[in-house]
Amino acid sequence: MSNSKTVPKQLKPFTKGDSRINRKGRPKITQTFRDMREVALKIAEETITTKTGDKMPVIEAILRQWATSKVPILQKGFVEIAYGKVPDQMELSGTDGDKIIIQVNYGHEAGCESPEVSPETEGDSESTETL
Repeated sequence: MSNSKTVPKQLKPFTKGDSRINRKGRPKITQTFRDMREVALKIAEETITTKTGDKMPVIEAILRQWATSKVPILQKGFVEIAYGKVPDQMELSGTDGDKIIIQVNYGHEAGCESPEVSPETEGDSESTETL
């Protein structure tokens, strides 16, 4: 099988035993990254003197800067650190908290017009799904 129409000439598909295949997967977190994290934590705990002469840890100075920043993403980061991240959850419901009924009609099905769905006929059609 040749897919020469879709694959440019300089690209070659993988073959069995190809040395370009990464059989070991993504590399683990290296010791270098752990070392960098340790250094970052040490720096965060260091004491600095601000322009006003106050002494505070570096991390506190960063958080104070974020809290008073005009950059919304920094403000959001500060609030998420202070109060926790807002959950990314959506809850959908119909009027008065009822179920939402989604009905999908395909053109090839008989009676492709959208009929009224009432609680009595709910679930009668295979193409009706309730959430």
